[in-house]
Amino acid sequence: MIKQLQCLITALKAESTPLIQELKLDRDKKLNFPYFVNQESSISLIGVGVGKKQIKTRIMEYMKLINDQNIQFINIGIAGGKRNKTKIGDLFIINKICDEKSYKKYYPEILLNHTFDECALTTVENPILSGGEKYDTLVDMEAHEIFSVCSEFVPLHNIGIIKII
Repeated sequence: MIKQLQCLITALKAESTPLIQELKLDRDKKLNFPYFVNQESSISLIGVGVGKKQIKTRIMEYMKLINDQNIQFINIGIAGGKRNKTKIGDLFIINKICDEKSYKKYYPEILLNHTFDECALTTVENPILSGGEKYDTLVDMEAHEIFSVCSEFVPLHNIGIIKII
């Protein structure tokens, strides 16, 4: 059986640190940005920073390094949500991803049976400081670009987006 690699993608150090510790990932200097691996479990993590700017370059560099198409990408990160619909600590699997600028939508193929709530998400260019009344979805600053770039390399069912309020 061919082992599938899993690449976790985070934006913030606060998102990646608990994953690095729990999964016993070690810093690998082969890439010039936050890149952590656990060779035994075939799990890696790349940090893409806040916003869309560095996502494409970093994922492409990662793909060149590993040279493997049998990979699953999982974006784990923080999202904002409306106070009357969500609370801090809520976890969602994202089933629809919108972008405030391009209006292009993605619909991740969720093939796993799970017990998590599913929700739509809008990726925005700038932090929402006005309370987010404009959006009925969760909001973040990376998921749309991550999904767009990763979909160039793997089938849609190999991309997952998990957001925590």
